[in-house]
Amino acid sequence: MMKSSLDHIPHRKQRELARALEILHEEFEDALNEGTSDFKKRGRILKIILFGSYARGTFVDEPHTMKGYRSDFDLLVIVNNRKLTDHATYWYKAADRIIRDSFIETPTQFIVHSLREVNTELKKGNFFFSDIRKEGIVLYELDDEPLAEPKLLTAEERLAVARGHFEAKVRFAEGLFDGYEFHLSKQRFGHAAFGPTPRKCSYGEASIQSRVCGDFENCSSDDNLAFERGVRSIASSIGACLAISR
Repeated sequence: MMKSSLDHIPHRKQRELARALEILHEEFEDALNEGTSDFKKRGRILKIILFGSYARGTFVDEPHTMKGYRSDFDLLVIVNNRKLTDHATYWYKAADRIIRDSFIETPTQFIVHSLREVNTELKKGNFFFSDIRKEGIVLYELDDEPLAEPKLLTAEERLAVARGHFEAKVRFAEGLFDGYEFHLSKQRFGHAAFGPTPRKCSYGEASIQSRVCGDFENCSSDDNLAFERGVRSIASSIGACLAISR
């Protein structure tokens, strides 16, 4: 049985969540009414689950401090047909309204998956959905049908999954580094410094920072040399991690 209590969350935050759910339902219904397909007529939101720091009780809400950090609301919306997960068709208006709604002060992100997708991944032992199944809080459900029980992976299976995620991130980092070297060879220092976007490796704390200097137009070659050293150092660390993981 998944959790359903929000008692650990301030009442103001609970009302913000309620407002976000209201918008999700309204915009989804409007999107369904725009078509006549049978799957749209039968379209339903089956569950909306809060996950992440607000579900775990580890959230931070300090917008007025020097750091100004504020945890997000993370929501998983589960629908009854995979076709209904298309963001551009069914969910972009909801996302826009949530961002613009003055009552919802907390940054709110949501992802949409079908029930079949979620249950399939749970049966595979997918870490992401397994954590949601374990720690998430059900905010809405059409019925009380439970999600599938997560598969417990063996140590070998966990290692294989971790290695797969890690190697995918390494390939992504290598692509960013290739782009950096190309732009540097063309003396496009701004492109070289700002091309890579901030990423965190799924395996360890390796990350590539995109900013070197504060002004895109005035990045100097010295800035980019510092950036290059940083990226090469990170690349070496990634390589060492990969060697160890193997």
